[in-house]
Amino acid sequence: MTPGGALYSGAMAIDRSIIGQRAAQFLEELDEKYGDQGSLDAVMFIVAVDNGERDDTIEYRIYDGEGRGLASWKARGLLAMVSDNVGLSERFGYFAPEETETVLPR
Repeated sequence: MTPGGALYSGAMAIDRSIIGQRAAQFLEELDEKYGDQGSLDAVMFIVAVDNGERDDTIEYRIYDGEGRGLASWKARGLLAMVSDNVGLSERFGYFAPEETETVLPR
């Protein structure tokens, strides 16, 4: 979607199904894990786009659980929690991003 809400109709050299499939799989896992007890509090999309330059371009969008903008302090907190936990499993000889979990303090 574009910032105005219209569906994106441009062409990018990206297999768009990758994001859709992973998001759908993640939602299924969350539903199995939390069921009726869980509700979304925040959503963050982060992608690195190879733009043909020396460095990738990082694009991100952050939302609250209802799809509105997320307070910057909460977004920074989410990033810090992820940063603290990404690769944690590598220290023990494996990396399983599908199995990572972070509990945010309330």
